[in-house]
Amino acid sequence: MGTFSIRTESGEPVWSAHIVREDGMGVVSDMDGIAIVADSDLPGTWRISHVSYPPKTVTITSGGNHTIVLAGSIDLPEVEIFPEDTPPPASQPPPPPAPPAPASTNNYLWILAGLATIAFLSNRR
Repeated sequence: MGTFSIRTESGEPVWSAHIVREDGMGVVSDMDGIAIVADSDLPGTWRISHVSYPPKTVTITSGGNHTIVLAGSIDLPEVEIFPEDTPPPASQPPPPPAPPAPASTNNYLWILAGLATIAFLSNRR
């Protein structure tokens, strides 16, 4: 089994780091910066990335514990979003109208009752 311990330069764990092998198989580090891969996934070249750090590529040849230090940082600019800055939704055609509801047997009974009433009243004269 291979264990990756993803750390910052100061030794802090990096949680949610993506550890992806060149064939696309990958894992994500936990809250302690630890990710575990099976021996069958080694050896391999792995790319370690995190939103706050530049990516790093390492080649691991055997199982065991491997400490990977992510150096530097990526400074993301602060973004403020206000309602008036939100673009209107893309124009989409209106949804098709809903099909008419099927008439229930109860509706037919009311119609028949109304026709019977009209027939009865017209025969009374």
